[in-house]
Amino acid sequence: TENQINLWHARIAHVAVSGFPQISKTAIIPVSLQNAIDEQLKSDDIHPMACGPCLQGKQTRMPFPSVPQSISILPLEIIHTDTCNIPVPSIKGYKDFVTFTDQATRMSFLYYLLDMKPSTVLNCFLKFKAEAELHFASKGYKIKFIRMDGGKEYQTTLRNSNEFQVNLVNYLRNEGMHHQITAHYSPESNGISERLNRTLLEIARSMLFGAKLPVKLWPQAISAGLYIKNRLPHSAISPDTTPFELWYRRKPVLSHLRVFGCAAHVHISEEVRKRHGESKVSDWRSNRRYFVGYDESTHLFQVWDPSDDSFIRERHVIFDETLYFQGETLDDTDLSVLEPRDSVQEPTTPPTTSDSAPGGRNINIDVHGAEPDSVGPHSVGPDDSDIELPITPSTSSNSAIPSATSSPRSTPPPSSSKITSNYGLRSKGFPPSSEAYLASFEAMISTFFNDIPSQYQDAINSPDRRLWEVAINEEYNSLIANNTWTLVTPPPDANIVDSRWAFDIKDESPPRYKARFVAKGYSQRYGVDYEETYAPVVKPETLRVLFAIAAARGYSIHMMDVITAFLNSILREKIYVKQPEGFVDKDHPEYVCLLNRALYGLKQSALYWYDTLRAVLESPELEFKRVESDHAVFMVRTELSTVYLALHVDDMSIFGDDAVLIASIKEKLQAHFKMKDFGPFANLGDHPAKSRYYYGWMA
Repeated sequence: TENQINLWHARIAHVAVSGFPQISKTAIIPVSLQNAIDEQLKSDDIHPMACGPCLQGKQTRMPFPSVPQSISILPLEIIHTDTCNIPVPSIKGYKDFVTFTDQATRMSFLYYLLDMKPSTVLNCFLKFKAEAELHFASKGYKIKFIRMDGGKEYQTTLRNSNEFQVNLVNYLRNEGMHHQITAHYSPESNGISERLNRTLLEIARSMLFGAKLPVKLWPQAISAGLYIKNRLPHSAISPDTTPFELWYRRKPVLSHLRVFGCAAHVHISEEVRKRHGESKVSDWRSNRRYFVGYDESTHLFQVWDPSDDSFIRERHVIFDETLYFQGETLDDTDLSVLEPRDSVQEPTTPPTTSDSAPGGRNINIDVHGAEPDSVGPHSVGPDDSDIELPITPSTSSNSAIPSATSSPRSTPPPSSSKITSNYGLRSKGFPPSSEAYLASFEAMISTFFNDIPSQYQDAINSPDRRLWEVAINEEYNSLIANNTWTLVTPPPDANIVDSRWAFDIKDESPPRYKARFVAKGYSQRYGVDYEETYAPVVKPETLRVLFAIAAARGYSIHMMDVITAFLNSILREKIYVKQPEGFVDKDHPEYVCLLNRALYGLKQSALYWYDTLRAVLESPELEFKRVESDHAVFMVRTELSTVYLALHVDDMSIFGDDAVLIASIKEKLQAHFKMKDFGPFANLGDHPAKSRYYYGWMA
């Protein structure tokens, strides 16, 4: 019984043992833990235990008398926020984070910051606001009141900026939202956020002490602590529920929790072993890493590889909760830096610094997860997979067991720290030479085009302003030519979907600057302005079969691309979108765009485009029939030949040996849609612009 209690005390982020009976009522726990709790309840022996990591990480002065907080009736009515500075950089260089806590549910959210600029903090709030209000869209809950301290990161005004909403305070004033700034040098006035920061740092210290992990892993410890804290009872809410349950309306499951920092034996997939040519008898099947976090899915875990400081999301893991990291020795002062360090709260003074406007590209944030590579919704980071270069032998003192992403007989060379994934080209038996080519190509493109603007003002103010203006004007003229919208007065109570400009640089010769006006589909409401959204795309297995048929029968392969494909589709719902930035009607700036066409970014645009194309293909003019085993493949058969057409959004692959029939199909398609015809090719290298697309599907 005592061993079970001690084990789960470590698993549940070193929370107080006295709270175990309440946890058993509010979450689904294993039977062994429930039995241990019942036995201790019978003996009246539930009391605080002497835990070394807890004393090292949590012991504080005696508390001051508590002051009652105002009561919030509905979620999102009152939000508490605070920032915290950690002087030791993390693996990815983070030294700050910001938290947002809903007073009604006590659900907390965490974002890591690359800097403490006001625009960076504002971007975090806008991201939190969009996600939280979208979560409660069906109930109509909105953020009404914000409580914060008077730190510079919230209210510094910039002298040389033309933007009014450069900080959170000005944004709230402009939006008519209430806010309260606490008195100077009195953190007790912002008790909910200050207590959260203290709790998170106490949890992080305890878990890092207990696992003997280096302090640079503090973001992983804090994220894991918040993940667990949201799933445990809170003294400020009903004793029979948790913040997670109040927010998501379901009980949290705790059976997947493991002790932070314990050894995680990761399965090396058969594809990785085959790629390195290892013997089926003698090759390694597992390697040892260390557990450092949870994923949004309870089936995935985040593990840390000390040989190159990389983080990987894994499913096939066996944990050893008796084995921990032995690579570095921590002394008692290593974790003393994990103390709350708020920005100095001073009265507002005339601005003396410069900053970027909201949405600047210097922000890198994440929710509940490991340190992110890029901004993304609830991303324990995006799911983008990394492509590794050819592996060279090296040695490592951390473990005699090889990395899962390296040859089982060698350890990987040092690389930049980044979240990696086993899902992608690396785990599908991809040819090493092609992989190396793609990796170098990716690195070249990333280095050369690393300043793609994230918003309209960035493009207008960039050194390549003229090129971006040409791309923006081309997109706008295309939208007008397609009669994409009609300017109307916004109806009362209508859901107005937000919009933005998206930018990219196509890897062509010469590079092509591209702008796209898109709707922010996440602000749509189900049942109001969208319902069905699924649009078929060709399955990878089907595409490989088509290539095999083409090779066996001598088919030629043609590639076509539909230009602004979605704009060919007629919308079935009434959707109102804000006017595009830079092209707001001067006479009617309050008007909105009533969409006539399916704009990029809408949830249903891909489906409507698929329906439009399907109607053309199955018309008497073309006489294609849809293949029932894959609804993204169509075929037309004559007495002498068969032609297959595979669809992947706006890209079409045509397979066949009847050149006359294929030419006729192309001509009829081009009569309906504006298209690029890449023509037939014998191998993928004939068209570099499409090579990566095909490599990804055939891998």
